[in-house]
Amino acid sequence: MKKLLIPALVTLAFNASANTTDAVTISLKADIPDSTFYVRPSQPISGVQEMNYNIASETLDTLNYQFAYKKPTDNKIEARLTKDAILSNGVDSIDLTVTFDGKEVTHTSDLEIKSKTDAATGLLKLAITPASATGKVGQFYGDVDLAFVASLVP
Repeated sequence: MKKLLIPALVTLAFNASANTTDAVTISLKADIPDSTFYVRPSQPISGVQEMNYNIASETLDTLNYQFAYKKPTDNKIEARLTKDAILSNGVDSIDLTVTFDGKEVTHTSDLEIKSKTDAATGLLKLAITPASATGKVGQFYGDVDLAFVASLVP
């Protein structure tokens, strides 16, 4: 009986280790713009962007990014915020000013950031500038959501 028990234990041990598995999930994303029109960051902007607080001046730093654009020759590009640009901690808020090449973008109207006569491809400077944070305390969060439209200009 001992002879039969040992092969059975070996078989059970082998079967238990043969059923052990492991898995890995790799999340992917590909965002391919239209070949005739896009407005995109020149370098990827990923994760939450930190607006550093300058203790000496009691201000939050401006964030600057470079955007590449491409438009059809007879088109202008307009930009708009899809909602107010603010930082909030749930109690207080800090307004953000969003500009492309010094022109302020709002959520109330479209702003022409490139005209029909501008080059078909090029670069834009985006700046996100916070209003005064004096007297505000806490961790503030927010989003800047932008929409772009290429429009034919007769």
